[in-house]
Amino acid sequence: MLNIDINPLLEKLYFFASTIQSSSNVFPKNSPVPLRFLVKDDLINFCGYIFTKTTSDEEDYEIDFLNTYLGISITAKNFQRLRVDRIIGTNFENKIPPSLVYFVKNDLLPEAEKVGYKMSVARHYINVFNNVGCAFLAYNGINESEAEKLSKYVTMMSEYVNQYDVDHSSGRNSYSMSNDSEPNQDNRLSGNVVISNTSDDKYKDNGSLLNGSSADNSKGKTDEEKLEEYMNELNSLIGLTNVKEEILKQVNLVKISSIRKKMGLKVPDISYHLVFSGNPGTGKTTVARLLSKIYQALGVVSKGTFVETDRSGLVAGFVGGTAEKTTEIINTAIGGVLFIDEAYALTNASTSEDFGPEAIDTLLKRMEDDRSDFIVIAAGYTEPMKAFVESNPGLKSRFSKFIEFTDYNPAELKLIFDHFCEEHDFCLNGEANEYVTKYLENLFFNKDNDDTFGNARTVRNYFERCIERQASRIVQHPNLDQNVLTTFRLEDVTEDVKLY
Repeated sequence: MLNIDINPLLEKLYFFASTIQSSSNVFPKNSPVPLRFLVKDDLINFCGYIFTKTTSDEEDYEIDFLNTYLGISITAKNFQRLRVDRIIGTNFENKIPPSLVYFVKNDLLPEAEKVGYKMSVARHYINVFNNVGCAFLAYNGINESEAEKLSKYVTMMSEYVNQYDVDHSSGRNSYSMSNDSEPNQDNRLSGNVVISNTSDDKYKDNGSLLNGSSADNSKGKTDEEKLEEYMNELNSLIGLTNVKEEILKQVNLVKISSIRKKMGLKVPDISYHLVFSGNPGTGKTTVARLLSKIYQALGVVSKGTFVETDRSGLVAGFVGGTAEKTTEIINTAIGGVLFIDEAYALTNASTSEDFGPEAIDTLLKRMEDDRSDFIVIAAGYTEPMKAFVESNPGLKSRFSKFIEFTDYNPAELKLIFDHFCEEHDFCLNGEANEYVTKYLENLFFNKDNDDTFGNARTVRNYFERCIERQASRIVQHPNLDQNVLTTFRLEDVTEDVKLY
């Protein structure tokens, strides 16, 4: 398991704070309080927010943590007074730490001026806060209420940072999804099976339309550095706020358990199997693929392998074949994540001789036998997935955690379209931009009457049609300069639909 040593993380954060103050104009020169001290004060307030007192012993542990790791001298009485004055009843959970603002401002400086120009110091700031919070909570046990407050606050900070272009490696907020092309087949595995992150070249990742979140630059990095990179990648995705919060909660529970184990304290058994529910095109596969890397960096699984399949990849058409087929795919996924799309199809038997239940029985046994190095994520529409889990006591006991992927709202759909444009060197003129905004609003508000609506997939298909129309318009243009080649005009983005 990952062991968190927060001292180096804190020192690096304090170093960034001191350097930002001394080498740039983002922090007031006449400030009576150094940025380093402001960061520490925000950390103390942060700990005061996530702490929920249940016993005096727990409070003593937390006071000892603050005095030891944050280098202060505070009593339980003063800590409680601080919480009353600054936290309780102040809407603290929605307030951005003042020091974070200066880290974001630093990220927005030109390359030659900014501190940590090869990384976002604002993202590092959030990572340190999260790790300090995990270490702080580890002292008094895994409290669900505290873990939820921690993940909510860190997600709130991430959403604030997401408003700005702070990610130097991938640009703006990113959106990534698998291509809809047919997956590569291996002659040993029939059906739809895609395997990523293995050393065997014949298994290739289906890839993503946007390369900003598909590259893995983790070679030579520590587990903590890889985890920070993957969490930053997750947090840079457009929308998915509740998903990010739930994933962060899972990550923090692992971290806290790791710290407690290192301290010789009791650690509860955590189930890592998940259900991803929601409509198509909401990022379920993208997040699952990223989660396999996150779990590997945490030490939950050994390889970070990601195997994507569905009913056709698990079920054979003859007696005995399904168990063998399912076993083979599971063996390939050991050390990582098996992602089963439209998993409810395994229980939607059309005849009494259906072999779906055989696949489920095989799966359930291996989920128990190999639980130390094998995770299953089942995905599909919300209501069918609820029925799927309820259909079998074994499924209900192993899939105790649902994460709901909600539809993208109109503003998020527009951000996804804009990102496609940015990634492929296109832009919208004024009329086109206005039309696209209204068109995507129209799609969203009429989605309940449109069986073809697929969230980001629908946006991608629309973007590709825009490219086709633009190409037809300019193919015989006498002067194909950069402006002509990259600009969408109104006629390029207009669809044969009535906008309401």
